[in-house]
Amino acid sequence: MYPDQLDFFQVLPAGPGRCIIRSAVFGLPSAARELRAVRYLSNRINTSVNDEDKWLCERVQRGLASSSYTPGPLSRLERSVLEFHDLLRERIPEFRLAVAPKQFG
Repeated sequence: MYPDQLDFFQVLPAGPGRCIIRSAVFGLPSAARELRAVRYLSNRINTSVNDEDKWLCERVQRGLASSSYTPGPLSRLERSVLEFHDLLRERIPEFRLAVAPKQFG
């Protein structure tokens, strides 16, 4: 959320190591000079953040594909995601295995 607009993005799996990213920006129409300037700056910030996120995701994907990767909890900074994964481990026994089973029971 920005003072002038709202944007969102959605990451959809598209196969192993691939995804599709959908996004949109919503804001009230206005030709005011000040609003155009604010939107320009917001879009520059958003582009910079998105570029950083893409770089981080690519690094994580390379790490997941490396032979040194071992499954484990996410960073404690991603608390809501960690809590969701803990819930999955609590309710689905296969999520607690060190190696994924050939087939879920």
